[in-house]
Amino acid sequence: MRKSSLEITFEKFFGQISFYRDLLTKIKHTDKISYDNPEVIKSLKRTNIDLREKKAVFEAFLLKIHVTWEILVEDLLIDCLSRDISQYAKHKEATFPKHLPRNVCKALITGLGYFDVRSVGDIQKIARQIRLANYINAFINAAVAMAKFLGVQPAKGGAK
Repeated sequence: MRKSSLEITFEKFFGQISFYRDLLTKIKHTDKISYDNPEVIKSLKRTNIDLREKKAVFEAFLLKIHVTWEILVEDLLIDCLSRDISQYAKHKEATFPKHLPRNVCKALITGLGYFDVRSVGDIQKIARQIRLANYINAFINAAVAMAKFLGVQPAKGGAK
């Protein structure tokens, strides 16, 4: 398992989002499917792509982007906990090594469940529960940065 690194986490996230953005841009500006294999062309009823089909692809990618966002948030929580476990240790009245491996931090955050984020408020709540008060704004700032990168207006209640 890799060492915790916020830089690597953001590079991975923005690389994935950039890939999705480029692919969706290509799809948006494509009117016809082309294949090198003539058998594939024969099997299709038509080769043009209509607006309904493009919309279906974009809707599917919304789910992919949402999952990528949840992975980013989970990875950021893991990285932050790995960097500084002191507040969590104090809260749990336990002793931990100064830097825990990512897989141990992930287990502390998710337990036996799965990670699910519905809003910025959820992120703040989770961060407070695992005593990452110093890092709460990093998650909000990450949301604002992602929105700017994607060229959309950040949701209200972002970083102040």
